[in-house]
Amino acid sequence: MYLYSCRTANEELYAYTSISTSTTSNGLSVLTECVNAVTRWHLENGLLLNPTKTEALVTGSRHQLFKFDRSTGIFVDGSVVQFNKSIRVLGVTVDELLSFDDHCVRRRAVLQLSYSLAATYTAAHRP
Repeated sequence: MYLYSCRTANEELYAYTSISTSTTSNGLSVLTECVNAVTRWHLENGLLLNPTKTEALVTGSRHQLFKFDRSTGIFVDGSVVQFNKSIRVLGVTVDELLSFDDHCVRRRAVLQLSYSLAATYTAAHRP
């Protein structure tokens, strides 16, 4: 499965497609058509798609990811967007194996910092 994320000013758009590893080139062409349609719609409606803020993610099992050639990327408005190992979707870090390990590590660090700050504040303001 592929996840394509693009951003305009303050809005995010996500496009998904699922393909078999045996038909990767066909799946990439479907994804490229989808990206081109989104780009066209933006242009027709006076909006610009920012290729530098556009991300692409391939998800699957380790075996499927091993078969996939990431060097190609996808074309967005004349620019090549390489596939990332993870992207953030609505505040959640989604990785290529859908393990959410990166997300859990980041959330744990934020919670530990929050707890530490709360404990320090409480200790400093005790009568």
